[in-house]
Order: sequence, then structure tokens, then C-alpha cells
Amino acid sequence: MSEPKLISPLLDHHLMGAPISAHHGVRCCPALNKENDHKYIVKIISLPATRVQLDALLLTGACQNEADAQEYFLRQAKDVTDEAELLQKLSNLEGFHSYEAWQIHPMEEEIGCDVYLLGRYHDTLARHLTVNPLSHLAAVNLGLDLCSALALSRRHGYLYVDLRPENIILTENREFRIADLGFINLDSLKYQSLPEKYRSAYTAPEIEDAYASLNTTLDTYAAGLILYQVFNDGKLPESAETMDPPAYADYDMAAIILKACAADPAERWQDPQAMAQALITYMQSHNVNDTPIIPVVTAEPEESPVEEATDTDEPEVITEEEQVEAVSEEPVEEAPASKPVEEASCEEEPVAEEESPAEEHIPDELEVAEQFVIDGFLFDEADTPADEDPFSEEVDQMLAQADELIAHQTPDPVIAPEPVDIPMPEPLPIEEEEEVQQEISLPEESGEAKESEDAADDAEPAQDVIVVSDTEETPISNPKNHKKLTAVISTLLVILLVVMLAAGGLHYHQNIYLQRIDDLTVDVMEDQAVVTVDSDLDPTLLTVICTDIYGNSRQQSLVDGTAIFSGLNAGTAYKITLSVSGHHKLVGTTTASFTTATQTKILSFTAITADSDGSVILNFSVQGPDSKTWYIHYSTPGEPEREVVCSGHMVTITGLTVGAEYTFWLVPEEELYIIGTESITFTAQPVIYAQDLTVHGYSGGNLLVSWNAPEGMTVDSWIVRCYNSNGYDRTITVTDTTVALEGLNPALSYTVDVKAAGMSVSKWTTINANSITIQNLTISNLVDGLPSDLLTITWSFEGTAPENGWQIYYSVNGGEPQLITTTETTATISPVIPGAEYSISFVMPEGITVYGGTAQYTAPYAVFDHLGALSENFTFRMCWTPEDEDWRWYHLWERDFTNTYKIGERASFVVHVDGELQDGQTQLSTLFLIRAADGTLVHATTSKTLDWATMWDKNYTELDMPLMPETAGDYTVEIYFNQSYVSTIAFTITE
Repeated sequence: MSEPKLISPLLDHHLMGAPISAHHGVRCCPALNKENDHKYIVKIISLPATRVQLDALLLTGACQNEADAQEYFLRQAKDVTDEAELLQKLSNLEGFHSYEAWQIHPMEEEIGCDVYLLGRYHDTLARHLTVNPLSHLAAVNLGLDLCSALALSRRHGYLYVDLRPENIILTENREFRIADLGFINLDSLKYQSLPEKYRSAYTAPEIEDAYASLNTTLDTYAAGLILYQVFNDGKLPESAETMDPPAYADYDMAAIILKACAADPAERWQDPQAMAQALITYMQSHNVNDTPIIPVVTAEPEESPVEEATDTDEPEVITEEEQVEAVSEEPVEEAPASKPVEEASCEEEPVAEEESPAEEHIPDELEVAEQFVIDGFLFDEADTPADEDPFSEEVDQMLAQADELIAHQTPDPVIAPEPVDIPMPEPLPIEEEEEVQQEISLPEESGEAKESEDAADDAEPAQDVIVVSDTEETPISNPKNHKKLTAVISTLLVILLVVMLAAGGLHYHQNIYLQRIDDLTVDVMEDQAVVTVDSDLDPTLLTVICTDIYGNSRQQSLVDGTAIFSGLNAGTAYKITLSVSGHHKLVGTTTASFTTATQTKILSFTAITADSDGSVILNFSVQGPDSKTWYIHYSTPGEPEREVVCSGHMVTITGLTVGAEYTFWLVPEEELYIIGTESITFTAQPVIYAQDLTVHGYSGGNLLVSWNAPEGMTVDSWIVRCYNSNGYDRTITVTDTTVALEGLNPALSYTVDVKAAGMSVSKWTTINANSITIQNLTISNLVDGLPSDLLTITWSFEGTAPENGWQIYYSVNGGEPQLITTTETTATISPVIPGAEYSISFVMPEGITVYGGTAQYTAPYAVFDHLGALSENFTFRMCWTPEDEDWRWYHLWERDFTNTYKIGERASFVVHVDGELQDGQTQLSTLFLIRAADGTLVHATTSKTLDWATMWDKNYTELDMPLMPETAGDYTVEIYFNQSYVSTIAFTITE
């Protein structure tokens, strides 16, 4: 395994620390971007992981040499980057998080290569659970996010098999996403075992055997086990066979989890979508909120001795720097996975983040190595020197334990509402009056006073006096009556004050603090909800909050008593809640719930011409709730609107005006929320189809097909489909009337279907298996430019030669076919009839199709003109053939010449040529063509070859006719010298 390198260009502008984890040839190193201080993780996959793997390839013969091994590991690296590209593609949709970049780097002085994957550092679920146990709502959202990602992976043809908390990150939007490789193609699932690097405590128990077949419940099992751990205080089950319910899950949640983690794969959730639906149902039927899963344990504070303080003691002041220093001296310990957050101390001092000492080690420049490319991937010639370590040990620890360096934040204090000033009447000073009463004193009764009192009885009443002090007097009436009166008045004043306070409080509570919402209504229209609030409260104080079942909220202010929420998700339950600002409490109808309509999406709506002029075939596909009956309305300017009823998703409409453009739109019978392609336009056309569809066979591995467009019609494009029962199916669009279909196997059969764009009528033909294509077929009887009596046929072919040789039929001027059989790719026909048309066709055994195996050839025709002799210079006299084989012309008598013969008699000719013959070394062959009276060819024969220079004796020579007709009648014989016409003679055959 090679040392980690600061490779270029992937890690330009980065500092990289020592590996913080390593297993199965995979290492993870921290990295820091010098330009923006972002933290990264560099994942390095070494191929091979050890020298043992390389030796095994060479010893077993899987790779013949080290060059083959290097190519093998490069292919493995390419598979890794292909998987990274798949992760990136899925991350653009939902549920996944991708690496930012990757690069293949060959090992130095070793066989193999390293794949570097660069990704941003994020908080993983495994690390998050150690300090932040999830709430009920977060746990359900975790399950929904995982199921959504797993279902997305399946829709793209892959099963994710490395689901574990370490591979799940928590994004800034509080979403859980899968952020690592671990995909296996669903098509190869039953042929593949689980790689060792993907095995973990979350792997299904039936895959313990390294060679066990995989199944499609591995992803839902792992998702269930993660939820089990969340609801079981961070602990995994002790046994996969007998699994107890999670400690903190209610009955319904435990049922969902245990079904996902069933020991038998057949009893598990077979599809992530089914598991997600169960979680959604659970959320709708239970009060799922942000309450922590693990109950909060409140510990009583321990008593500690308190030193006696004096009024002059001042509290000891500890500076922030001293707090940071005190905390930094103590090691930061990671909480165990099973410890709930409530058990952690809330009094922990915040840890100050120190300046990283790594800045002292940042090099001024990073040497960029020379680069080269293999298979489209960038490689480096050299790396930064190995002894140049840009990281100190402190920086490595900082990047490896970034979360532990973030201290717990103390909770913010609860802010109490400010007091409300309420005008109240001033109370009477009751207590002061009682105090005055206690200070009232009367003079002692003396004799003088008694007398004065008695005297006063007879006198006019004197003014009462109240003694306030020794020196002050106040008029007073009867003190006993006054005391009683004062007490009554005080009591009345207290009662009045209480009544006024109660009345004021009641008035405030009912008319100011309590605000009634008379009515709250929600009108749902497809993806929009209109909330109407009926209340006397100032609408600017109200806020309308709309929350879905996943806890996502949005809010709107009231405008004329109405708030509108648009862009809502289809088929989702929402709750409307009213919130009021200021010191008020809402009563009455303050909440409402509703569920948006489920969308019915028209995925496609197409129209093509049917099998008659002015007809159309409409076809549409639906996703979501379907209507039992659809109404299709259509119209065109100048014609009334019409309607047809469609019980499925396809209908044929006839009677349209050719050339008119029609608009078609869909209307469901049921009340459905329709989105997508609801309408299309179509111009009615006459039927156009391919004519004279011809397969020309294979050429260079491509099947050649041609056809013609209807006369007088222009077709913009043609749709050609080629398919067979072995799974091959390909459709291409061409503008010409010829096509070369690539990648076909001549040993298999195919069907080729051709139709004009926008048409439903097509022409098709079948190509049988093991077909043979005749190529380079030539026919000629010319030798050095001169006609001969031998017609030669040559050819080449693609396909498999017939086992019993080639069979070729030929006919002359449309006569009876004659058969030629040969094992070579050449054949001959003799004699050749000048001016005749030869038709040639190859015949194959039953079930084998031959292409290009027909041809026509017309033999050249000429009149004799050679060595000073012309055809008109020759005189032919017909005679009986003498019995002497060496006969000469001068042996015949006049009685031997005749043109009438009996059946079985032989005929010869005495030939005379006028003029002076030229000498020449020419071989002369004679062709005799015997025809019946109607011109039908009876025989075509040649005589032995003669030498021109020696065959003449005093301008005479003799010729024997090889064959005679065997049927009585009138005949003619045409005589040719070297395929050039000389003369025609009539004769008769009698009984």
C-alpha cells in the first residue's frame, strides 16, 4: 500500500494530515483548504490493498504478467470512479451526498493505483448520536430520508448495501443523506457476493457466509437496524434471531422496526417505499414531536459546604482566557454512544478554539508534478516530497476530532414578558387610619372634669375634640361610634378595591388578554390552500403557520383576513396553526387540518396517424390515481367541438379533415388533480408507409436495409425498429430511405419494422437466423476482352457456408432453370449463347436466407470478322456425316448433300470461304445452336477446337454437328466461330 500523496491537481491548495482510519485498503485523511479554511476528508482506496492480492493474480494465472495486472487494477479504479459518478448523479436528486472530486493516481515503484476521493467534512450520524440523541420527530425523519434514498437507488437499477451510521451525514438543512459508495447492480445481484469492505454490524445475518447470494432486503434491514439503535439508547440488539423490541419505541414503532429487522428476508419490508409509507402512517396517527426519545433525567444538586461570606466579600472574577486555559488543559473525551445527552453536564465551560499551529508548517509553494492521462483520468508524475509534512500532530487531532472541539452551549435564559400597566384607583390609607386610631387618647376623669361634664349637659353642646398629641386638640364626637364607623368604612373600601381589581382583571383577561377566533376555514385547491380567519383581532398581530407531517413549516401574514399557501406537496397532510404577537392568548377555532389532493400526472400524451387517411391514435400514460373513464375533447377552427369516451389509455379517432390541425385535451370522469401534459395538437394526415422494403444482407457486420417513399410524398424522417426474441430491441430515426443496422449477429433472427414519423402503419420483414449474404458477385465470358464459350461466376459471402455446398440455378432467356453445385466460391456455364440473357440465383437449404444471391448477365453478340474473312464470305452445305472419321470435303459426292434427316442420322457441313485468307495462330471453336421452328433453343453444343492456319484446304474445311434433334420437325442451326455469328441453316427431321 503506497503512502498518501498530496496529488495534483485534486489536492492543490490543500493541506493533508496523516490517516485517521484505515481498513481493507481504504484510508481516510483530514484535509484543509488553504484558500477558504474548509475542512475535507480525503478517502484513498488502494488497488491492490496488499501485495498478497497482486501475487495471487500472478500465481493463479488470472494475469499473465505485471502489465496485465496493472491494467486489471486500472479497470477496478475506473469502476470506483464510475460508482462515484453514480453517487454524484443521485445526489443531484435526493437522499445522497456526493464527493466533490476524485482522481486516479498510479502507485510509485509498485503495481497498482490509488483512487483519491475528496469530500467536505460533515457531522455523521454516528458522531451526532454520541452527543445529541434524536427526538421522535427527527428519528422518523431519519427513517423517511433513508427510505427515500434507498428507493431512488433502486429506481436507477442499484441496491445500496453499505448503510451504516458512519456513512450517513446530517446536512445544514437537518436532512439525513447517504454520503459514501456502496452500490451493487440489481441485475447482477444473484450472481454476486458481498464485498468484504461493505460488511458491518448492519449487514443482514443471512450474508455472514462470504459466498451467500444477495437479496433485495439488505437495504431495508440496515435502515431498520439503525432505527433500532436510535430507539434503544444507542445499543444494537444482542441477537439477530431473537430480537427484543427497542427500549424506547412504542408498540407501533417497534412493529415497523422489527419487521425491517426480521431474521427471515421474506418477512421484511421488501421495498423501501413500503417501509416509508408505514412511517408516514405512524406519523399521522401518533403525536410525533421534538420530545427526546430518551427521557430526560433531572438530578438533584448535591449539597456542598459553603464558606461563610461577609458583606465585604467580593466574588472571585475568572477571565475568559483563564476559562479557556483551564478547559484546554483537560483532555476532551468523547461521550459513549449509549449515553443520552441528558446525562451530560450542562455546567460545562465552553471550550475556546485555539489558533491552529499548522500555519507554521504551510509551505510557500506546492510542487505540481507533471501530469498524464490514462482512460480519460488525470495522473501525476510525482508528488510533494514524502518528508514534507504540512501538518503538526495538533492539527491532525483538530481535524480528526472537529466535533469534540465544539463545546456545549449553555441554554439561553427564558425571557419573561414585560408587566402590563393597568390604571387602577388609588386605595385609601387604611393602615395609617388604624394607626391614628390607636393613638387616640381621652383625659382622665377628675372631679373638675366631672363637674364640667355635668355642667356641659345643661349648656349648649360643645365642639368635639380629638387629642392627637399632648399639645394638640381636635373636635370629636362620640369616640365609640366613630370607631365603629371607621371600621365599616375601611371594610367597604377594601371590598370596593377587591371588586375593582377583580373587575379590572376580568376585563383585561376577557377583553385584552383573551382574543377569540370566531372561525378558521381552509379551502384546498390542488397544490394551494387558502386560509380564512374570522376575528375582531387586529389581523397584523396574527401569523398563519402551515406545517406538514414531516415537521416542515412555512408562515404567511393575513391580507384582508386571508393567507394563501402555494406549492404544497400532493397527497400530504398539513396542519394550520394561528400565532399571535404581543401578550395575548387565542381562544376559539385556532387550528385546522387538511390533506392536499393526490396528483394525477399525465406523463405522456402522443398522437400518430392510424391506418386510414384522416385518422389518429391517441395514447397517454398516467402516474397516480386513475380515472375509470376519460373524456377526450377535440376541435379545430371551423368545426364543432367533439368528444369521445376512452375506458383505457388509448383510443382511435377517424373522420378528421386531412390537413386540419386539431387540439385534443383530457378530462377525467372523477375529480382528480391533473398535472403534466393534458393537451396536444395534431395535424391530420394521409397514411404514408414504406414501399419496396428490401433487405440487402450483411456488409462489414452491418445489416443493410432500403425502401422507397410513396411517389409524390415527402417524409421528414423514418423510424426503424430492429428486434428479436433474444432481447435485442433498438429503434433509430433516419432521414434517408436506407439504413445500416450495426451490431447484429448473423447467427440470430431479427425483425425489421419501418414506418414514417407520426404514422402507425409500418412495413416489416424478417431476417432468418444463419443468413448468408452474397457479395462481389461477378458473371462474365470475356477472356482478355474477347468472348469465350465459358461463362464464369465468382462471389464472396458473409455468414456460414452451407454444409452441402453451393447450389446455383441459372436460366437462359427465361428458359428452364438449370442447377449447378459447387463447394468453391466459383462456378462455370458452358457453352455461352451469344446475345442470350442469363439469370442466376443462389438457393439455400430450408430455414436459411440468402441476400444478394441473384444476378443477370447478357452475353455479348458479334458478327465474325477475323483474319480477312467476313460472315457473308462463308458458304455452308449440309450433308450426311460419312462413316470414315477422317473424311474430307473432296470425298463427298453431290448426292451426299442434304437438309433432310431421319431421327438418329448425323449431319455435317462442308464450309467454303471466298477470298484470300490471312495466316494467323488462332484457335477456333465452333458453336452450334439448334432451335425449333418457334425459335426455342433445343441444343447448344460446341465442336472440337481447330487451328485456323491448318484447318483450311483450298478455302474448304469440314465440321461435324455434335447433336441432332430427336423429334421430327423443322429446325435451324446457328453457327458461331469464337462466339461470333457466321451463318444460319434450316433443316428437317423426319420419322
